[in-house]
This record gives sequence, C-alpha cells and structure tokens, in this order.
Amino acid sequence: QISLGASLRLIWSSTMASGDDTIAAALDARVQIEETDQVVAEGIAGLRSALAAHEKARTEDSSLPYRHGDDNYLQRFLRVAKYNVPKALKRVLAWEEWETDNLSSVLPLRIVDFVDLITSGHIAILDGKDKAGNLLLYTRYADIDYSHYKPADIVVSYYCIFEKLLQLDPDTLCKQGFSMIADANGLGFNNMSMYVEKRLSAMLNKRAPVRVGAMIVCQQNFMFSSLWAMVKPFVGQKLRDRMHFVGRNLETMKALVDTQHIPSTMGGELVWDQVRIDYAWAKALFMHDTEECWLRMDLQEQEVSSLTTGLTVDFDRWNRVSQVAEGSIAAQLGLRKDDFIVSWNDESIDREDALQLSQDTVELVVVVNRTVRDIWGRPLEVVE
Repeated sequence: QISLGASLRLIWSSTMASGDDTIAAALDARVQIEETDQVVAEGIAGLRSALAAHEKARTEDSSLPYRHGDDNYLQRFLRVAKYNVPKALKRVLAWEEWETDNLSSVLPLRIVDFVDLITSGHIAILDGKDKAGNLLLYTRYADIDYSHYKPADIVVSYYCIFEKLLQLDPDTLCKQGFSMIADANGLGFNNMSMYVEKRLSAMLNKRAPVRVGAMIVCQQNFMFSSLWAMVKPFVGQKLRDRMHFVGRNLETMKALVDTQHIPSTMGGELVWDQVRIDYAWAKALFMHDTEECWLRMDLQEQEVSSLTTGLTVDFDRWNRVSQVAEGSIAAQLGLRKDDFIVSWNDESIDREDALQLSQDTVELVVVVNRTVRDIWGRPLEVVE
C-alpha cells in the first residue's frame, strides 16, 4: 500500500455516451481532488465523529468487525465520496448493513473456505487495464454452476475478492476503479440466480467503497435479457449508466478494452479456457491471511511408508491440503486442512510423488502457509 502524501491526487473516472444506445464508452471524463494531508485528516476526523454520533452505526461489541478506528478503512469511503463526509457516512452505514445481512451467518469468515469456488473458473482478474485505466475483472456466466455451489456462498466469495483487493490495492479500487466484463455466452437456466444478482447489485450500488468504471456485458442471449429484466429494478441509475451491452460487436468492445481482453469468440485474443485454469491472479488473496509455519517430526520406518495415507493435497491450488484423516501420520505431524504446503523436507512439490520419502528418512520438516486471520485481519483464535 502506497503511503499518502500531499502530492497524491484522486482521479475519478466517469462514463460518457458515445452515440450508440447500447454503449457509453468509458473514456476521459475526470474530476480531480487534491488529497492533501489536511484534506485527509479533516475527512477522517469528520467521518469518525459522524459515525460515533449515529445511532445506527456499528458498535465495538458487534461480531462483525468494528473498523471505525482504522484510518485506512474510513478513507476508502471518503475517496469514493470525494471527501464529502455526509455521503461517505451514508455509504459506510449502507455497506455495514449489507455485511450484517449477508455475512453474519458465515463467521468466522475466512477466504480460504471459498478457495474452490473462487478458483472454479468463472471469474478472473485480467492483466492490464481497460481504456479508462480501470482494473479489469472478467466473469463468464456459463461457468457459474448453481447446482454445485450455494448462491449465498457465491455472494460471499465476491465479497471476499473485493475486500482483499481493497486491502492489497486500495488506490486502484477507491481512486481509479474497476470494470467488469460479463461474458454471457452460453448462459442457461443453471447459471442464473436472482438471489445472487440482487445481492451483488445491492453491494455495488452506493454501498461498496469502490469506484465502478464500467460493467461490460458481451455475447448476451435471450436468457440474459430475461435475467436483466428481473434484476434491472434493483440496480440504481448510476450503476445502470455504467452498463454497456455490446452483444457481439467487436468494434464497440474495442472502444472499451484492448483486443487482448476481448473473447476470442468475438474476434479478440482472450481464450477463456486458458485464463480460467490459471489461478495466479488469486494467490495473493489467499496468502494474505496466512503465516509461515514449520512442522517437524521424527520418523520410524513404518511411518515413512504410510506418511501420505489419509492426506489429500490439491496441487493445482498451491499445494492446498484438502483432507487430513484423523489419527493419520500427517495429522500427527500437525498438518491441517487448508494449509498450503511450501516445502517438504526442503523440496518444493508440484505432484503427488513429490511427497514420497526414501525409507531411510529419519526426520520430516514441512513448511506451510497457514491461515491465521479472518478476512478482516482479526486473529482466528480471538474470533472463533
């Protein structure tokens, strides 16, 4: 995170209409605010005071995080509100109300609990930015399988992604913004959920402390039209104004993003089947709440041969331990479900046979990254 200084400026992008009724190209309408030390200090003090005086503000005894004492947290909302304290206050209250409604039942909330869902191939953060300089997210509706994942879990997984991005790169989301490419190619009944669409729309609509640059819907079919007709009443006008329905029009898409970010099925260069199996973009999100742990165990000959019995490791997701049988050698070593194995007797691992040891091995040393904090950075031993 970049430290603040008097030389930093906030850049706020907005979209402009550009002729076609289906698109408003997100180009270069900008407002600049001088983010001086004085502006920051006065804004934070004003917002903190307003929260302290408001009867609906979250209190310190809440099971959800109380972050009104965190300058960085308050500054998220001030940046999006252009340091207008009443607007920032309204957004904080709405955001924390959304958290209460949607997250209270999943505490303690750990992003690692959603690793399979987040890396299931329906969403990715792309390399590069859109034409307006916004971070680019890409989602493909046809790869969201509601028969396999609960709609509520999908909502929480999106929250986890945004919360982690706000912690890791607040300047991008709060000052510049993000754009979403929603590829509706192949959308069917199994990929639709009013529950999810309503809650995610509510999350982004004057609640989340992020700036939305553009929501770009491409390759939509009649199924999407039906979904949009149901969701549209729940989407605020400001968010609607940032939505661009480009269909399969390559030139319209090029006005918003570079060719490398346009699906190959539209004539672009993005091959989703290659992007969806590359989880590199997500690694920082999952490792942010971990700490390195060293596990040691003296081995007997019979233990070497049965070391991996009852142990399942997902090598595609950073060597994540997905199962440890109770009473197994791995459990006695101290391995836990959701540990990420860094090394196995000083060797990096990328396949199952890398876990095998020679019979004369007398000691096993395993280094893991273990999740020790919840999504908001609170120690798990405190919140569990």
